Amino acid sequence: MGPEKEANEESVILISDDETDAETTLGNSVVVIESSENSDVEEKKSEEIVDEESGLVVTFCKKGMVMPHARYDCMTHPFERTENETCIPVEQNSEICGQCYCYVCDKLASECRYWTTSSSCHCNAHNKSKFWKDQRNITLTGVLVIFNLEPTEIDTDLRHGGELLFKFLRELSIQYNNYLSGEIVLSFQDCVCPSKQKPGQCSVCSQLQNEVIYRSWQNLGPSESLKLAVPFLMSRITKNLQRMLVLSDFPKQLYEKFISFFQTIPLPPYCFTFTNCLNVPSWDHRTLTTVLKGQNITGEQKKNGKKEFLWEVLTVIKARTEKMENMGQWCVMCPLAF
Repeated sequence: MGPEKEANEESVILISDDETDAETTLGNSVVVIESSENSDVEEKKSEEIVDEESGLVVTFCKKGMVMPHARYDCMTHPFERTENETCIPVEQNSEICGQCYCYVCDKLASECRYWTTSSSCHCNAHNKSKFWKDQRNITLTGVLVIFNLEPTEIDTDLRHGGELLFKFLRELSIQYNNYLSGEIVLSFQDCVCPSKQKPGQCSVCSQLQNEVIYRSWQNLGPSESLKLAVPFLMSRITKNLQRMLVLSDFPKQLYEKFISFFQTIPLPPYCFTFTNCLNVPSWDHRTLTTVLKGQNITGEQKKNGKKEFLWEVLTVIKARTEKMENMGQWCVMCPLAF
């Protein structure tokens, strides 16, 4: 007997049209009888005992779909964590699968320009390193990272403002570098002889040429010195910022972060008075609310046994009056008139 005939004998098919056979076959006209040995083999192949005590058995297993993931979470290629290695790829960190993402750029690793670039090496980035976290925030938020903003807090308007700020900083940096480099002054003066030779080539002029002294001066006025000019400029800047905080409807979290950032700016000693000039109470401030409603005409209120006073500069008061006029809140404006 050949192998094909043996395979056919493993299962037997009974076909019957007799009524007597219906009782034995439980009403089925076709009965398939399979070999017990094959069924045992199939059960062994499809079942895997995981825990005998609890009776946990895996009856079916299918390889899952690989979803997009950061490089350090890749199950295909091992990843070696380092703190701030940016010179060369560490171990096999540069190897990627089709779903590996760059942690810094937040896009496919195959599209990252700095994946293996020296001094960058984004392939070594991971979420356990403070250095790489800062790099990710800088990449996602741009120049707005100086305000300690999270990527989720940045909308379209903020991102556009960040682009304008970056453009301004770049132009300012160019101007400042030109100022530091100064202006190169030629040591030789133009020839005053009839021959009109190039500077330094006339023997007559070089003999008669005296040392030239260059002088510079400033117009007399408030800007004659930096100690006077800078406070004037800071005063103009802070007044505009105070009006912006009052007239614009910033989210509370962004409002507080902007004020905190301004307080961290290093100012020269003659500008220390501007450090807290942006501590403008928001519209929902408790003391300010009671004053605007006429419930508190002194601006004084106790908190935890300590007295608090509401004090605002004239620029802020004018800005509040302007906004309430535009909103038609005439009743609320009455306390500000006193």
